Amino acid sequence: MSAHDPAVTVQLTARSWAAIDSIMDNTASSARQSGIDDDKVIADAAMAIRRAGRDQVPWVEGQWPPLDQVVAIGLSAAQWDFAVGRLEEYLDLYADEDEEAAGRAVIAEVTPQLT
Repeated sequence: MSAHDPAVTVQLTARSWAAIDSIMDNTASSARQSGIDDDKVIADAAMAIRRAGRDQVPWVEGQWPPLDQVVAIGLSAAQWDFAVGRLEEYLDLYADEDEEAAGRAVIAEVTPQLT
């Protein structure tokens, strides 16, 4: 997975990006704690996605934009696949009903734009 591949720009709400950002944060944190070398690659990939998003989110006076604001985030296709895959994995393993509904809405918002 390379951040240097051509960007695929997805338009999504700040709420949806915040959900992806949160999953990437959890992914990176869990991977770093494992101590397994392969997990360092996972942690680095997740943090690269977080940094890319942070650099592209249109901050409002130093604050996260309103959650209903549409933002455009460009990641490589591989990064989007990784992010959506990690979100799906979380939903399958850990989410309660409300989290699952919200997460599936994020996936429904993002995936049609990846084809």
